[in-house]
Amino acid sequence: MLELFTINDSKANTHLPPFTSENSGSATRQFEQILSNPNHLLAKYPEDFTLIRIGKFNQESGAIEHTDHMTVCNGAQFKKETEEA
Repeated sequence: MLELFTINDSKANTHLPPFTSENSGSATRQFEQILSNPNHLLAKYPEDFTLIRIGKFNQESGAIEHTDHMTVCNGAQFKKETEEA
């Protein structure tokens, strides 16, 4: 099973299309890679974007299992860590 994630845009009050990842750690890494690109919208306003786990995806059956939404991290956390480094 893969985990299913989305990125919430608090200013636009919407979610970006969902994506799969092995776990929250690898999804966080993907999110951080986007935020490290200075030309990407998410990098320009990181505090507006939050990574959220929304479910699980079964690759064999194609079924999606909905779970309670769980906030993984906010872009502002990554920005703060980058500035401190």
